[in-house]
Amino acid sequence: MNNHEPELMEVELRRCKPARPPRELMERLLAVGPALPAARVQSRPPSMNLSEWWRAWRRWLAPISAFALVAVVSLRQFPWVVTPPVIGGNADNVQISHTLVSSYDAVGELPGGAPVRFRVREWADSTVLRDAARGLVVAQSKPRMEVVPVEFETY
Repeated sequence: MNNHEPELMEVELRRCKPARPPRELMERLLAVGPALPAARVQSRPPSMNLSEWWRAWRRWLAPISAFALVAVVSLRQFPWVVTPPVIGGNADNVQISHTLVSSYDAVGELPGGAPVRFRVREWADSTVLRDAARGLVVAQSKPRMEVVPVEFETY
């Protein structure tokens, strides 16, 4: 088939006159008569109780809730990792310190009635990073608590 054949066929079809439909078909079509327009149905009756309202919304809520479930499960399985922009720099001076803030002993009683002693230590951990080239100082401090059970020696 070349490029001009469809155009030639279209020109030839325009020259032809359509044939008349069979007489029996025309008689059957005229016997039926024109179709009556369908009566308009109101989409929502003026007085709708709660159960009818729920049925109307249920067909929308089912696919939306299914989509939400799939979205939540997908986000849990494949979390999006947002990486912050990398800022270049060299830490010239890094200082890490652990400072003991307080230390004390506490005595308690277990649910069975046996006494137990705890040694409690509170620490302040701090980190300081300095970049002399940029004049940047980053400092972070965190409190930390150690609780160690110590047994009483009973004879």
